[in-house]
Amino acid sequence: MKQAALPGCDAAFMGTISSVVNPLTGLYGGVNFAGPSIFQDNLSIVSNLYTGGNISAAQLSTTQGISSNGGGIFIGDPNGITYSAGITLGGGALSGAGFGGLQAFTGDPTAIAIGNNAQAMQAGSLAHGLNALANGVNATAIGTSAKATADGATAVGSSSFAKGTNASAFGTSSFAAGDNSSAFGYLASAQGESSTALGNNAAALGRFSFAAGYQALADKFDGTVAVGQSAWAANTNAMAMGTSATAAGISSLAFGTSAVALGASSVAVGNGAQAQADSTVAIGNGAVVFASAGPGSFAGGTSLVLGGTGAVAIGNLNIANGNGAVAIGDPNVAIGTGAVAMGADNLAVGQGAVAIGNNNMALGQGAVAQGNGSQALTAGSIAIGDTALVTASASQGIAMGSGAIAAGNQSMALGVSSLALGDSSTAVGQSAMATAMGASAFGWQSAASGTGAIAAGAMAVASGPSSAAYGAGASATGASSVAIGTGAVANAANSTALGASATVATSNTNSTAIGAGATTTADNQIVLGTVSQTYQTPGIDSQTSRDRQSGPLRLVTSDSQGDLATDGGATFTEIAKLRAGTAVAMAMQAPTLGPGENFGLRLGYGNFDSHANAVGLTAMGNLCRQCYLGIDRISIDVGAGVGTSTFNTYNSGAVLGARVGGQLTWK
Repeated sequence: MKQAALPGCDAAFMGTISSVVNPLTGLYGGVNFAGPSIFQDNLSIVSNLYTGGNISAAQLSTTQGISSNGGGIFIGDPNGITYSAGITLGGGALSGAGFGGLQAFTGDPTAIAIGNNAQAMQAGSLAHGLNALANGVNATAIGTSAKATADGATAVGSSSFAKGTNASAFGTSSFAAGDNSSAFGYLASAQGESSTALGNNAAALGRFSFAAGYQALADKFDGTVAVGQSAWAANTNAMAMGTSATAAGISSLAFGTSAVALGASSVAVGNGAQAQADSTVAIGNGAVVFASAGPGSFAGGTSLVLGGTGAVAIGNLNIANGNGAVAIGDPNVAIGTGAVAMGADNLAVGQGAVAIGNNNMALGQGAVAQGNGSQALTAGSIAIGDTALVTASASQGIAMGSGAIAAGNQSMALGVSSLALGDSSTAVGQSAMATAMGASAFGWQSAASGTGAIAAGAMAVASGPSSAAYGAGASATGASSVAIGTGAVANAANSTALGASATVATSNTNSTAIGAGATTTADNQIVLGTVSQTYQTPGIDSQTSRDRQSGPLRLVTSDSQGDLATDGGATFTEIAKLRAGTAVAMAMQAPTLGPGENFGLRLGYGNFDSHANAVGLTAMGNLCRQCYLGIDRISIDVGAGVGTSTFNTYNSGAVLGARVGGQLTWK
């Protein structure tokens, strides 16, 4: 077939230009235009249109492809066999930008794919960039090798990958694998459902997890939160916030640079703070609750809890170790169940030990040290005041007051500079001193140095074993001696001085001085008062006093020196004899002689006061009748009797009596 020539340049023609198939090649013929051509109506091209110039059209519609001459842009599918249903921009065997690139592909009329090998496979999907892939309904992949492979997924950035439904990956090599997850930043990874990763190399691996910051890691547990460079949340609902913060326990919280919360429900807040045990809290720079601690323990400031349930350490460099142990201040140490150290530089070691104030020390179960520099060094001891001391040899001792010292077991020193050295000793008052076992001193400068001795009063002294001195300046130096009253002195063993300045000398053993100034002079003596004093005992004559008497009565006697004694019942015995003698006298009545009678006998009985009884025998005889000098008669009578009596329980015994008499009668 020959070529046909069209009219010359700038000529117009009517009709249609058509080409037919060449039977030798099987191809349609072509139409060549060397210059610009103008078509008033539609221009339809069945095969390709090649132009070295521009194409201007009010509307351009191509069945397959359009290319500038030797250019690099194709729009559409050039082979007419593999048809992309949507809008495809790119290069390749089907269509593409430039020669030799892979095809862009859309799998739905609503999809958009832009870029070499860009693929938008589902309805509403968008793939933009070299090798971008959007393979999910409404998925979006933007960037070289970006991938959004689930419904609603969004991947933006080179090699970003949104794998989960509604997942979002923004940033180079970001990865959002969980449904509804979000990854923002270079190598950010959100792999758990509804997880979020923000920052370079941040990773949120668990469901509902959140990681923000360089290399922050919210590990593969539900609800983990890691915020900060290298922060790590490694358990369910754990939260780590701060550079290198670590929350490894369930529901734990670590907040601060290098903060560590290892126990379940533990809290660590502050640079380097560590809560290693379950349900513990550490707040402050370097505060630590160690793994050996129990629930409820708390460390604040720069303090440490080494162990124990509910232990508390708050302040600077405090240490608490034991159930309920408490250390508060700067710095203190409390070791033992319920031990308490509060203030500065205090030490409490032992169950229930307490040290409060400054530089106090309580060592032993139940020991208490309070004040400044006080020390309770044994179990059950108490030291309160400025430098009060219970020594290591004084179990359960008590020292209260500035400089008070208790050095004996169960000893007690109360008062400034008081001193209790003996076991079970007691010193109360300024400079009071009890130095022997069981000794007690009460009052300013009182001193009890004898075993079991008691000194009570300013400068009172009890130095003898079991001695007692009561009163200012009283002194009891003898064994078992007692001095009561100002200046009273009992220096002898078993002596008693009662009254101001009453005195029992050292040589007067078993003696007693009663009354102001009374002084003994011998052993076994009781001295009442002085020569200038009188004595009155109003109750001695009362019926009550008489009722209280029992046994035989005796009368009290005294010599010219005032020495008292009793008569041993002699007076009452003599009264009984007198009563018996009265009865004897009554029984010895003389007989009577009548006229002419010269001799007679008489036997009589006498009774006196019902308790005295006697019998008597009497005789009478005439010596002469019508005697000398007108005497009518001279008579002689004799008699004897015996009687007994009792008086106040005393018996007279047999009492003998006799009588002789003479009688002269005349007319």
